[in-house]
Amino acid sequence: MNKKQAAERLGISTRLVERYDSEGRLGAKTYVRGKTGKQADWSEEAVEKLKGELEAPDLPATALQSLNVGRAELVAPGERERFLIALEAVAMAARPQLTLESRLFLSLKEAAQVAGLPRAQIKRAIDDGSLKAMKTGAGWRVRSEDLAEYARHFDLKEVGANDKSHSEEAAADKSRR
Repeated sequence: MNKKQAAERLGISTRLVERYDSEGRLGAKTYVRGKTGKQADWSEEAVEKLKGELEAPDLPATALQSLNVGRAELVAPGERERFLIALEAVAMAARPQLTLESRLFLSLKEAAQVAGLPRAQIKRAIDDGSLKAMKTGAGWRVRSEDLAEYARHFDLKEVGANDKSHSEEAAADKSRR
C-alpha cells in the first residue's frame, strides 16, 4: 500500500503518513518502482494496526502502565467519558502547580498581573529606583520578593492616604449636622 492509499485508509494527510513512518509507527516498509522512481510501500496489516492505535482513546501511557491492563480491558463502553474526566483530574492533581507568585523572577507583564498595577507603573518604579529589577535582553525581570516589598510599601501609602481623606470626610459630615 503506497503513501496515498495509506493516507486514505487512515483518514489523514500524506504528510502525517510520512511523520508516522519517520517515528516508526508504520513498521517496516519496502520500496517499489513507481512512475517517478522508488515509492514506499507498507503492508496492509501495519496500516490497519496504526489505524487501531489512532482510533483508540487517548490515555496517558503512564496511567495504563500503572494499571497494568490493555486499553480494551480498561473501561466499559458506557463509562468511557466519566473515566476520561476522572483520569484527567488525577493527572492534573499530580502535576506541580506553578503560579506566578511562586516564581522567583517575573517579567514586567507578569509583575503587573501579580501586583494588580498597570505595566507602565511597574516600569516607572523600576526607572526611578523604587523597584529593583534586572535587564535581560530586551526585557526586565523583577524578583518576586522585591515586587512584594514594593507592593507592601505602595499599599501602605494608599491605605494611609485613604484613611486620612476618609477621616476628614467624617469630620466634615459631623460639622454639617
